[in-house]
Amino acid sequence: MSAARVRRDPRDRSTMRRAAPQEAAKTAPVRQIADDSPLVAVLIDGGAGPLTPLDVEALTLGRRLAVSAGHGLLAIILSTDAPSGLAGAGVDRVWAPPSQDSDALSHQITALWHDLELRRIVAVDGGEAAEVLRRIAAVTEGQIRTNVAAIDTSGCLCLEDGATRERQRDDAPLLIAAPGRFRPQAGPASGEVSGDMSTGAALPLSPPRSSVPDAAQAAAPVELGIERGDPASLPLSEADVVLSAGAGVSDWALLHQVAAALGAAVGGSRVVCDAGLLPRGRQVGISGTVIAPRCYIAFGISGASQHLQGIEGARKVVAVNADPHAPMIARADLAVVTDTGAVLRALLDRLGDTP
Repeated sequence: MSAARVRRDPRDRSTMRRAAPQEAAKTAPVRQIADDSPLVAVLIDGGAGPLTPLDVEALTLGRRLAVSAGHGLLAIILSTDAPSGLAGAGVDRVWAPPSQDSDALSHQITALWHDLELRRIVAVDGGEAAEVLRRIAAVTEGQIRTNVAAIDTSGCLCLEDGATRERQRDDAPLLIAAPGRFRPQAGPASGEVSGDMSTGAALPLSPPRSSVPDAAQAAAPVELGIERGDPASLPLSEADVVLSAGAGVSDWALLHQVAAALGAAVGGSRVVCDAGLLPRGRQVGISGTVIAPRCYIAFGISGASQHLQGIEGARKVVAVNADPHAPMIARADLAVVTDTGAVLRALLDRLGDTP
């Protein structure tokens, strides 16, 4: 008779363990959490070896939030190997999802979020952890803030327009920090956190600003000119104008011609990216890329909540859709209710087929 397989509930508290001083040791005791202290969770990529710089920043932000509220700090490791240095980073609890499958991760962590009533879940942009947190926001339609540069009692300060503009936003339970904004006060470049991280002393919200040199010491400015980037290769988060398409667009060659004539970057809804019509890096929304362009033009996009949250920072929104009741039409500053193909052809005739 074959041995029966036991499937562990991802919400089982016994799967969590306290962060031991020698976290990397295989003999670290596994103990059930006895207290019900509120927890702030940090998603880290993990892996064998020391903490990565992104993981250090995520833990620094999480620890600051936990200490200020009197909560515990839970590290959720998206890897089969736990990195060293977790206890030194002030981690109180450690949890690794039973399955490392990308689709299962968001559901397992969502279940843990509701079961333990986690106060916050945070990550730093640039790794798998941030992508998982975006998927959690899409699955739960939970409030999320991205490109977070600072946070205090009044809310979040978020970067927009390719990190050239800052905007004050309301707080949210899900936070994705901009990389380089939540470094510990001191520490070697290897990613290890130095100093006594277990005393509860607050860490700075952002790295200190560099001092301005005296005029006598400053070098004379050099005029480098302006080099215009190729909109087709420009990351969506840095584009000034984004032309985005959804299921209501059928002529993709025409769409790309219009985008080239406008000098716009091409984006798309989750539906078209799932269908393989655009690469995943071109998906707009909190489950893809959160953008804040000067102008966002949406062709044939109905406007799911995760998509609308991803364009909250856009200064002007133009929507073209055959459905007058589409949420994107209500969101737009300028709405055109008609066939998307007709508008694309008219635009190309007006603009010409060259940038």
